[in-house]
Amino acid sequence: MPKSCKTIGVLISCFHEPYQARVWNGLAKYAKQKGIELISFVGTSQDNVNTLENHYYIVTDFIKRAKLDGLVCFGGAIENHRGTEFSEKLYNEFKGLPTILISSRTAGLPSVMVDNFNGVVAIVDHLVKDHGRKKIAFIKGPDGALEAEERFSAYKFGLQKNGLPFKNELVRPGQFMKEDGVNAIKTLMEDKVKFDAVIGADDFTALGAIEQLRNSGINVPMDVSVTGFDDESIASVTYPPLTTVGQPWNEFGKSAIDNLLNLINKKKVSDIISLKAPVYFRRSCGCFPATIDEDKKETDNIIDISLIKKQFVEKVLQNSEDYNISQKELTQKTASLLESFSNVSGYKKESGDHNFLNRLEILFDSMEKLQNGTDLLLEFLSTLQNQAEGIFTKVRDLNKANGLLQKGQSLLREYKLISLQASTIKDAVFQDQIRESCQGIITTFHQHELLSMIADKFPALHINRTIFAMYNYSGRMLTTENWEFPEKSKLLLSYDFENSIKIINPEDNLFDTKDIIPDNLRDSNKPANWIMMPLFFNTEHFGYIVFEHATGHPPFMFEELRTHIGSSIKSSSMMDELKIQSMMDELTGVQNRRGFMSRGKKLLEAARDAGKKTLVFYADLDKLKTINDTYGHEEGDAAIAGAADILKQTFRRNDVIGRIGGDEFCVIMAMDNANETGHAIMERLNQNITKINKILSKPYKVSLSVGTSVFKPDNNKSLDAILKEADDHLMEKKRARKKAERDALKKTTL
Repeated sequence: MPKSCKTIGVLISCFHEPYQARVWNGLAKYAKQKGIELISFVGTSQDNVNTLENHYYIVTDFIKRAKLDGLVCFGGAIENHRGTEFSEKLYNEFKGLPTILISSRTAGLPSVMVDNFNGVVAIVDHLVKDHGRKKIAFIKGPDGALEAEERFSAYKFGLQKNGLPFKNELVRPGQFMKEDGVNAIKTLMEDKVKFDAVIGADDFTALGAIEQLRNSGINVPMDVSVTGFDDESIASVTYPPLTTVGQPWNEFGKSAIDNLLNLINKKKVSDIISLKAPVYFRRSCGCFPATIDEDKKETDNIIDISLIKKQFVEKVLQNSEDYNISQKELTQKTASLLESFSNVSGYKKESGDHNFLNRLEILFDSMEKLQNGTDLLLEFLSTLQNQAEGIFTKVRDLNKANGLLQKGQSLLREYKLISLQASTIKDAVFQDQIRESCQGIITTFHQHELLSMIADKFPALHINRTIFAMYNYSGRMLTTENWEFPEKSKLLLSYDFENSIKIINPEDNLFDTKDIIPDNLRDSNKPANWIMMPLFFNTEHFGYIVFEHATGHPPFMFEELRTHIGSSIKSSSMMDELKIQSMMDELTGVQNRRGFMSRGKKLLEAARDAGKKTLVFYADLDKLKTINDTYGHEEGDAAIAGAADILKQTFRRNDVIGRIGGDEFCVIMAMDNANETGHAIMERLNQNITKINKILSKPYKVSLSVGTSVFKPDNNKSLDAILKEADDHLMEKKRARKKAERDALKKTTL
């Protein structure tokens, strides 16, 4: 990569947790906007985030050796999974590398934090002052988790601030899960605890509470108000819409990267970078969106509508990092909408409504692709409603304007519901594609087929580039217990869909593991967003896979694909092992007849395609019957094994050696070795016969008779025919030798 391009690592616990995924998405978008290359290292498995902690150690070894300018750690999530002591030891491994944390306060490292405390206090204030709630229950997050503890402390402070006593009976445990909300309501009711409001430590907990309250016949919000924290995507479209404290999702990534760049450039950075948490009051607490007056400004002055337009355009542009919106076009369409709104007095009711709604629809069309475009427009209409009294002086015009805004809000909510339904259908189709790919992976038992499937199927999942490497580790199997960083890896697959490049099992495939992505596979003009995941099956580790992430597509699928690929690799290796065992001769350790014929045919086909000749040898063990009759069959087996050792030492590792009968062996020389003369080979064979006999020190001699045949690429002889030709040459030699022995015997008897 060019020196001007920074490479930043990200240590993330997992992608299937919505909180981490949304923060990471903001991080990835801002990195792309800044021209930064991102490599994200996943520390756990999707299936067992609590038991495979040593994945952190594996990716930590990669992080320490990678060419990174800085590192962002999802500290809060890591601490939730493994605890503070584990996390602090982990961070110590990165000494010397500029590092910033997200949602953690570990001493010595700066962290980007959301203002959990004041967000929850604002919720308590609102429940007490605006809805008159006095018995407010709280469902906690994980004990020891920083954010969970802060939210609980804020709840207690909010009660005290509003003159309400803290009662432990109103508190229930939780782990940031929907089931915690369900169980909390059940136990509160079983214990006959009276409550009129519930604050969940996160949205999923709150949604669980709403579900159980409704199942119990308790109305939300009439009987009990419920609020959450995080403003998950489902919060505003559930029933009733959930009042919650929002997370500044995009601000997390922006702030983390900006402050990390300051660290890299030796600039001072605060220990805690605090982000303000917005509060969204919705129906679950008792509010109606159109009547919320928290931000309403009482004024007798005429409102400058051009200022409202300017602020709205700026806010939309700030939220459009992943989608190009023309500022000029946005400004014009917003001005057109505001013109139709401010001129309501000049319209007849029906035509004025249509004019305003049509222009709203045109503006919506420009913003529809934004992740929160509908919410921004709804917020814009609420702002107009809050400021309407400063825009219109006549009661008739004010009423007409409010009527327009209510129709506009209804139209946008309908579009939001349609958009959500369309998104659900789209997600379902995409999930089917993922399942289809996973099904194909898990039912593939051969490595080459697996690699081909990845290269062919993954582009349809918007994965345009992938690197697949296996550790080149000679010795014991690598597991989470005996992990050692392999210096070298074998590149098995790399593909670049956009540039139509696909390489499976390249010739020169060894590279330094610490490089992660070999330099020649990176595009120096296009900093990428890479996701690196170790490949494993249970505790056994094979290698790793790197995906390029495309903005706007779910990162959770990579964990699912990784899991299935690991299982497929294990299956293929087991199949290969069984295949090897089924094609090996147990006594001699060379190919059996089946294995020899299979490999031999492939070797001769390759030689024919390359236009090269090769040599074929047919050998048998001399006087095996005599050895068996004189010394027993065990010694006969020892002699056969000795003959195989002679052949293994005479020929090269890439030659094909097979035992095709009791005492018969065949050898096909690899093309690269076939230029060696038959005389040289026979000389080496005789030397090895002498050597093996000396080692064996048997009362008999192990010797071989050998016949040869030349395979020529321009003939169509089958392997069987070539072997018969070599066998015929062997028989000719044996007959000639026996004749010579008989002639010699006659001379001695005369």
